[in-house]
Amino acid sequence: MTTVTVTSVTKDSPGVGQVTIVGTYTDVDHTAPSQQVTVGDIPTTNPLWSRACRLTNSVLSILRNGASGVAFYVTSLSKIARALENTLTWAPRITSEPEDAATAFAKAMLTLSGTVANAETVTVNGRMYTFLTVLTGGTDEVLIGASAAASLDNLKMAVNRTTPAISNFGGSGPVVYSVATAHTTVQATTNTDTTQLFEALAVGTAGNAYTMAEAIANGTVTSPFSGGLAAATFTVVAVSEDSGQTYQWQFEDATVKALGLLTSNTVAPADGDTVRVGDTTYTFKTALTSPAVANEVLIGASAAIALDNLKSAVNATAGAGTTYGTGTVANAQATATTNTDTTQLFEALVAGEAANAYVTTKDSINLKWGAPTLVNGGWASATGTINGCVYTNDTTATLTCTPTTTGQTGKAHRCAVTNASGTTGSDEATLTIS
Repeated sequence: MTTVTVTSVTKDSPGVGQVTIVGTYTDVDHTAPSQQVTVGDIPTTNPLWSRACRLTNSVLSILRNGASGVAFYVTSLSKIARALENTLTWAPRITSEPEDAATAFAKAMLTLSGTVANAETVTVNGRMYTFLTVLTGGTDEVLIGASAAASLDNLKMAVNRTTPAISNFGGSGPVVYSVATAHTTVQATTNTDTTQLFEALAVGTAGNAYTMAEAIANGTVTSPFSGGLAAATFTVVAVSEDSGQTYQWQFEDATVKALGLLTSNTVAPADGDTVRVGDTTYTFKTALTSPAVANEVLIGASAAIALDNLKSAVNATAGAGTTYGTGTVANAQATATTNTDTTQLFEALVAGEAANAYVTTKDSINLKWGAPTLVNGGWASATGTINGCVYTNDTTATLTCTPTTTGQTGKAHRCAVTNASGTTGSDEATLTIS
């Protein structure tokens, strides 16, 4: 278990305005810091600020990855210490990755070596279809075709009840079967001139018990129902670092745009507080600077108004020169969408996973991002029935995907775990449906 210690001191205590980082760590940013570094209360324009930020990121990277024996001390009430303290909360980390479970529909094969004779039958999981040279309008009748291939085509249409249907059932075209309803547990899929494949409608092992029989002189059930596998299941066994998490299963979808949520504690930002959206930093001001400075945002009379003005600045809509600084242009990476009195949602301008790298940070004790970057770009929520898969999920973070078609085959799935500190996604696993 990683040990993280945060110590705040009063302005009268020793060490005011200093940040001390102690521990054994690897510097991933190649700044080769000493094992102990002390940085004073310095402005962001000072070169030491950049070094302090890189050093902090190095330590936090080690902490988040589960290193042990690392202590992190913050001994200041200054702006830099406050920023570091805010960074000490992070999203829970998945400690058990999802495992892929292949999914399959049970299948059976009917093979014909010649033509079908009158009154011969084939029974597909309890439902008997009778081949006739002339249909009588009875139950589950199939017209014998001019060849074995034509008879199989008619059987396929009968099992699935696809057009052309018999006219007394409201269809049109040639009368090739007399069937009131499609088969309820099996569908007829691929066929050739001599074979017809049948497949269970539901994925899983239950289809392996389905029956297939024929009473056809030139017919053989060359393969009984088999091959069905249980519904694919992905499980997260545990998470670490935080509590109160919720689970959202997702599947890959390149059309989905990354999102970020900024939340206010209902107290307006202070003069000079900042919010970064992608590559652009916005500075809240009690009064806009004259001459105008781009990317300034007027705080206004309340936290809600401050969020409204931030939205206008990010989108460069009405208010230039009054609610945000003249010269501000629309953010090149994200747009501000829905907002409330306490929240502002941001959406990447482009779809896909690349936008998940867009940075979302702030320097304000009254604002909080859901995550340090935009999240979930390229991933869609797997809930309910999606692309032929019926998803179920529960509090143990186990997803069961029961396909009714092969719409999700080959798609990666992952679990996004969310709490007050943000969202993290596990390594994805690919769902295989056959």
